[in-house]
Amino acid sequence: MPDLDALLTTAELAYELRVNERTVRKWRNEGSGPPVLWAGGVARYRWGDVMEWMRRKDQPPEPPCSAQ
Repeated sequence: MPDLDALLTTAELAYELRVNERTVRKWRNEGSGPPVLWAGGVARYRWGDVMEWMRRKDQPPEPPCSAQ
């Protein structure tokens, strides 16, 4: 497991999450994936942000506010 501050490429992130690189790119294009940083035109993912993203994904959705 990478250090929390490590910056991973799309390929490295896909490897760590055991998904295809196309899946990571799809998440990025849809805005549904972990936060992305751009460095020299290359997408990078901070491992700590990825871990937080995964934690939030596991949370059940909040119920809608009830109008009174």
